Amino acid sequence: MSDKDIFEDLFVELQNKSLWEKYWRFKYLYLPQFGDQIVEILPTISDMEALLKNEIIPGEETIRFIGFEKNNDLEIKEWLIHRSSPGFNFSGTINLPQAETVFPSMVLLASELEAFFQGSINLQIFFAMEEGGLPPHTDLNDSLIFQIAGKKRWIIEDFDEQSDLKDGNAGAQLSPKARSVVLEPGDVLYKPSNAIHSTEHLDFPNLALTASIQTTTARDVLLAYLKVSLAGDPKWMERWPLVSDDPRREEIIEIISEASKELSQKLPSGEELEKSWRT
Repeated sequence: MSDKDIFEDLFVELQNKSLWEKYWRFKYLYLPQFGDQIVEILPTISDMEALLKNEIIPGEETIRFIGFEKNNDLEIKEWLIHRSSPGFNFSGTINLPQAETVFPSMVLLASELEAFFQGSINLQIFFAMEEGGLPPHTDLNDSLIFQIAGKKRWIIEDFDEQSDLKDGNAGAQLSPKARSVVLEPGDVLYKPSNAIHSTEHLDFPNLALTASIQTTTARDVLLAYLKVSLAGDPKWMERWPLVSDDPRREEIIEIISEASKELSQKLPSGEELEKSWRT
Protein backbone atom coordinates (compact mmCIF):
# COMPACT_ATOMS: atom_id res chain seq x y z
CA MET A 1 0.00 0.00 0.00
CA SER A 2 1.40 3.41 -0.98
CA ASP A 3 1.37 6.38 1.40
CA LYS A 4 -1.44 7.98 -0.62
CA ASP A 5 -3.63 4.88 -0.32
CA ILE A 6 -4.07 5.41 3.43
CA PHE A 7 -6.36 8.37 2.70
CA GLU A 8 -8.62 6.49 0.28
CA ASP A 9 -10.99 4.94 2.84
CA LEU A 10 -11.63 8.33 4.46
CA PHE A 11 -12.17 10.20 1.20
CA VAL A 12 -14.44 7.47 -0.19
CA GLU A 13 -16.50 7.49 3.00
CA LEU A 14 -16.85 11.28 2.88
CA GLN A 15 -18.21 10.93 -0.65
CA ASN A 16 -20.46 8.01 0.31
CA LYS A 17 -21.92 10.03 3.18
CA SER A 18 -22.68 12.87 0.72
CA LEU A 19 -20.48 15.33 2.63
CA TRP A 20 -21.09 18.18 0.19
CA GLU A 21 -24.86 17.71 -0.13
CA LYS A 22 -25.86 16.73 3.43
CA TYR A 23 -23.23 18.05 5.85
CA TRP A 24 -20.97 20.72 4.38
CA ARG A 25 -21.16 23.99 6.33
CA PHE A 26 -24.18 22.83 8.37
CA LYS A 27 -23.92 19.43 10.09
CA TYR A 28 -21.28 17.54 12.02
CA LEU A 29 -20.26 14.15 10.61
CA TYR A 30 -18.80 11.50 12.93
CA LEU A 31 -16.67 8.81 11.26
CA PRO A 32 -15.49 6.23 13.82
CA GLN A 33 -12.18 4.53 12.97
CA PHE A 34 -11.90 6.04 9.49
CA GLY A 35 -8.63 7.69 10.51
CA ASP A 36 -6.92 4.52 11.77
CA GLN A 37 -4.32 4.38 9.01
CA ILE A 38 -3.83 8.14 8.88
CA VAL A 39 -3.12 8.32 12.61
CA GLU A 40 -0.16 5.97 12.06
CA ILE A 41 1.73 8.72 10.19
CA LEU A 42 0.85 11.46 12.70
CA PRO A 43 2.97 12.54 15.70
CA THR A 44 2.76 10.39 18.82
CA ILE A 45 2.68 11.25 22.52
CA SER A 46 6.42 10.51 22.60
CA ASP A 47 7.02 12.89 19.69
CA MET A 48 5.22 15.71 21.50
CA GLU A 49 6.97 15.06 24.80
CA ALA A 50 10.33 15.08 23.03
CA LEU A 51 9.41 18.33 21.26
CA LEU A 52 8.51 20.01 24.54
CA LYS A 53 11.82 18.86 26.05
CA ASN A 54 13.55 20.53 23.11
CA GLU A 55 15.08 17.29 21.91
CA ILE A 56 13.87 17.64 18.32
CA ILE A 57 13.33 21.37 17.78
CA PRO A 58 14.32 21.92 14.15
CA GLY A 59 16.08 24.79 12.46
CA GLU A 60 15.05 28.01 14.12
CA GLU A 61 15.89 28.99 17.65
CA THR A 62 12.30 29.24 18.83
CA ILE A 63 8.91 27.64 18.32
CA ARG A 64 5.66 29.33 19.20
CA PHE A 65 2.94 27.45 21.05
CA ILE A 66 -0.55 28.73 21.73
CA GLY A 67 -2.14 27.60 24.96
CA PHE A 68 -5.71 27.75 26.19
CA GLU A 69 -6.18 27.76 29.96
CA LYS A 70 -8.95 25.55 31.32
CA ASN A 71 -12.35 27.34 31.38
CA ASN A 72 -10.94 30.58 30.07
CA ASP A 73 -12.55 33.08 27.74
CA LEU A 74 -10.52 31.93 24.74
CA GLU A 75 -7.77 34.44 25.34
CA ILE A 76 -4.86 33.17 23.29
CA LYS A 77 -1.57 33.06 25.17
CA GLU A 78 1.79 32.64 23.51
CA TRP A 79 5.17 31.41 24.65
CA LEU A 80 8.50 31.20 22.91
CA ILE A 81 10.27 27.92 23.61
CA HIS A 82 14.04 28.20 23.38
CA ARG A 83 16.56 25.44 22.76
CA SER A 84 18.14 26.27 26.08
CA SER A 85 14.93 26.13 28.11
CA PRO A 86 14.60 23.20 30.53
CA GLY A 87 11.27 22.16 29.04
CA PHE A 88 7.75 23.42 28.79
CA ASN A 89 5.44 23.30 31.79
CA PHE A 90 1.77 23.97 31.18
CA SER A 91 -1.27 22.21 32.61
CA GLY A 92 -3.78 23.16 29.92
CA THR A 93 -3.89 22.42 26.20
CA ILE A 94 -1.07 23.26 23.81
CA ASN A 95 -1.93 24.17 20.23
CA LEU A 96 0.88 23.79 17.70
CA PRO A 97 -0.20 25.51 14.44
CA GLN A 98 1.31 24.62 11.07
CA ALA A 99 2.39 21.35 12.60
CA GLU A 100 3.69 20.03 9.29
CA THR A 101 6.60 22.48 9.55
CA VAL A 102 7.71 20.67 12.71
CA PHE A 103 6.72 17.14 11.68
CA PRO A 104 7.54 16.65 7.96
CA SER A 105 5.64 13.35 7.86
CA MET A 106 2.44 15.44 7.92
CA VAL A 107 3.21 17.27 4.67
CA LEU A 108 1.56 14.47 2.67
CA LEU A 109 -1.62 14.76 4.76
CA ALA A 110 -1.80 18.51 4.11
CA SER A 111 -1.26 17.92 0.40
CA GLU A 112 -3.96 15.22 0.13
CA LEU A 113 -6.49 17.27 2.08
CA GLU A 114 -5.82 20.35 -0.04
CA ALA A 115 -6.43 18.30 -3.19
CA PHE A 116 -9.68 16.85 -1.80
CA PHE A 117 -11.10 20.12 -0.45
CA GLN A 118 -9.55 22.33 -3.15
CA GLY A 119 -8.41 24.84 -0.54
CA SER A 120 -5.59 25.72 1.83
CA ILE A 121 -5.19 23.57 4.95
CA ASN A 122 -3.83 24.51 8.36
CA LEU A 123 -2.77 21.53 10.49
CA GLN A 124 -2.94 22.14 14.24
CA ILE A 125 -1.86 19.72 16.95
CA PHE A 126 -3.76 19.87 20.27
CA PHE A 127 -1.83 18.22 23.10
CA ALA A 128 -3.06 18.03 26.70
CA MET A 129 -0.81 16.68 29.45
CA GLU A 130 -3.46 17.28 32.10
CA GLU A 131 -6.69 19.23 32.37
CA GLY A 132 -7.47 21.33 29.30
CA GLY A 133 -10.48 21.49 27.03
CA LEU A 134 -12.33 24.46 25.58
CA PRO A 135 -15.63 26.15 26.52
CA PRO A 136 -18.37 26.63 23.90
CA HIS A 137 -17.17 28.64 20.91
CA THR A 138 -17.25 28.86 17.13
CA ASP A 139 -14.49 28.90 14.50
CA LEU A 140 -14.59 30.42 11.04
CA ASN A 141 -13.11 27.39 9.27
CA ASP A 142 -14.53 23.97 8.44
CA SER A 143 -12.34 21.27 9.96
CA LEU A 144 -11.57 17.57 10.09
CA ILE A 145 -10.52 16.38 13.55
CA PHE A 146 -8.35 13.27 13.90
CA GLN A 147 -8.13 11.81 17.41
CA ILE A 148 -4.62 10.40 17.82
CA ALA A 149 -4.38 9.36 21.49
CA GLY A 150 -6.72 9.42 24.46
CA LYS A 151 -10.46 10.06 24.49
CA LYS A 152 -11.99 13.48 23.95
CA ARG A 153 -15.62 14.49 24.42
CA TRP A 154 -17.09 16.99 21.98
CA ILE A 155 -20.37 18.74 22.74
CA ILE A 156 -21.59 19.77 19.31
CA GLU A 157 -24.45 21.69 17.78
CA ASP A 158 -25.16 21.83 14.05
CA PHE A 159 -25.06 25.23 12.38
CA ASP A 160 -28.45 26.88 12.13
CA GLU A 161 -29.28 29.06 9.15
CA GLN A 162 -30.54 31.66 11.60
CA SER A 163 -27.22 31.76 13.45
CA ASP A 164 -24.87 34.69 13.12
CA LEU A 165 -21.74 34.21 11.04
CA LYS A 166 -18.65 35.18 13.02
CA ASP A 167 -15.19 36.17 11.87
CA GLY A 168 -12.51 34.12 13.59
CA ASN A 169 -13.02 32.50 17.01
CA ALA A 170 -15.92 33.63 19.15
CA GLY A 171 -17.50 32.56 22.40
CA ALA A 172 -20.97 31.01 22.16
CA GLN A 173 -23.74 29.29 24.10
CA LEU A 174 -24.88 25.74 23.43
CA SER A 175 -28.62 25.13 23.19
CA PRO A 176 -30.67 22.07 24.28
CA LYS A 177 -30.17 20.77 20.71
CA ALA A 178 -26.49 20.09 21.44
CA ARG A 179 -25.33 16.49 21.56
CA SER A 180 -22.24 14.62 22.74
CA VAL A 181 -19.76 12.50 20.83
CA VAL A 182 -16.64 10.88 22.27
CA LEU A 183 -13.67 10.60 19.93
CA GLU A 184 -11.29 7.69 20.43
CA PRO A 185 -7.99 7.08 18.63
CA GLY A 186 -8.61 6.70 14.90
CA ASP A 187 -11.95 8.51 14.94
CA VAL A 188 -12.60 11.45 12.61
CA LEU A 189 -15.08 14.30 13.05
CA TYR A 190 -16.09 16.86 10.43
CA LYS A 191 -16.87 20.23 12.05
CA PRO A 192 -18.79 22.83 10.02
CA SER A 193 -17.71 26.45 9.88
CA ASN A 194 -19.32 28.56 12.63
CA ALA A 195 -20.90 25.53 14.34
CA ILE A 196 -20.83 25.73 18.15
CA HIS A 197 -18.77 23.18 20.07
CA SER A 198 -16.92 22.60 23.33
CA THR A 199 -14.34 19.96 24.21
CA GLU A 200 -13.29 17.96 27.26
CA HIS A 201 -10.34 15.60 27.57
CA LEU A 202 -11.40 12.35 29.22
CA ASP A 203 -7.92 10.92 29.78
CA PHE A 204 -4.30 12.01 29.56
CA PRO A 205 -2.04 12.58 27.82
CA ASN A 206 -4.42 13.50 25.00
CA LEU A 207 -3.44 14.20 21.41
CA ALA A 208 -5.52 15.29 18.42
CA LEU A 209 -5.06 16.95 15.06
CA THR A 210 -7.38 19.59 13.63
CA ALA A 211 -7.10 20.07 9.87
CA SER A 212 -8.75 23.43 9.16
CA ILE A 213 -9.93 24.16 5.64
CA GLN A 214 -9.28 27.87 5.26
CA THR A 215 -12.58 29.65 4.69
CA THR A 216 -12.85 32.32 2.02
CA THR A 217 -15.70 34.75 2.61
CA ALA A 218 -17.56 36.82 0.03
CA ARG A 219 -15.83 39.83 1.60
CA ASP A 220 -12.43 38.28 0.85
CA VAL A 221 -13.38 37.70 -2.78
CA LEU A 222 -14.75 41.22 -3.22
CA LEU A 223 -11.69 42.87 -1.66
CA ALA A 224 -9.37 40.81 -3.86
CA TYR A 225 -11.40 41.83 -6.92
CA LEU A 226 -11.34 45.51 -6.01
CA LYS A 227 -7.63 45.44 -5.28
CA VAL A 228 -7.01 44.37 -8.87
CA SER A 229 -9.72 46.41 -10.58
CA LEU A 230 -8.82 49.67 -8.80
CA ALA A 231 -5.07 49.24 -9.21
CA GLY A 232 -5.07 51.24 -12.45
CA ASP A 233 -7.14 54.11 -11.07
CA PRO A 234 -4.83 56.93 -9.89
CA LYS A 235 -7.46 58.22 -7.46
CA TRP A 236 -7.31 54.96 -5.48
CA MET A 237 -3.52 54.99 -5.54
CA GLU A 238 -3.42 58.23 -3.55
CA ARG A 239 -1.14 57.92 -0.52
CA TRP A 240 -3.28 58.35 2.58
CA PRO A 241 -2.32 61.24 4.88
CA LEU A 242 0.07 59.99 7.54
CA VAL A 243 -0.70 62.78 10.02
CA SER A 244 -3.82 64.86 10.59
CA ASP A 245 -2.11 68.11 9.61
CA ASP A 246 -0.83 66.78 6.28
CA PRO A 247 -1.05 69.78 3.87
CA ARG A 248 -2.82 67.60 1.25
CA ARG A 249 -5.28 66.06 3.70
CA GLU A 250 -8.36 67.98 2.55
CA GLU A 251 -7.46 67.54 -1.12
CA ILE A 252 -7.05 63.78 -0.75
CA ILE A 253 -10.30 63.43 1.16
CA GLU A 254 -12.13 65.26 -1.62
CA ILE A 255 -10.53 63.04 -4.29
CA ILE A 256 -11.49 59.85 -2.45
CA SER A 257 -15.01 61.14 -1.76
CA GLU A 258 -15.54 61.57 -5.50
CA ALA A 259 -14.00 58.19 -6.21
CA SER A 260 -16.28 56.56 -3.64
CA LYS A 261 -19.34 57.92 -5.42
CA GLU A 262 -18.16 56.18 -8.60
CA LEU A 263 -17.38 52.94 -6.78
CA SER A 264 -20.89 51.47 -7.06
CA GLN A 265 -20.48 51.45 -10.84
CA LYS A 266 -17.34 49.32 -10.46
CA LEU A 267 -18.89 46.66 -8.21
CA PRO A 268 -19.08 43.27 -9.94
CA SER A 269 -22.02 40.89 -10.19
CA GLY A 270 -21.95 37.60 -8.32
CA GLU A 271 -21.07 35.80 -11.56
CA GLU A 272 -18.15 38.15 -12.19
CA LEU A 273 -16.86 37.64 -8.66
CA GLU A 274 -17.03 33.87 -9.02
CA LYS A 275 -15.18 33.99 -12.34
CA SER A 276 -12.49 36.28 -10.92
CA TRP A 277 -11.95 33.96 -7.95
CA ARG A 278 -11.61 30.84 -10.11
CA THR A 279 -9.17 32.39 -12.57
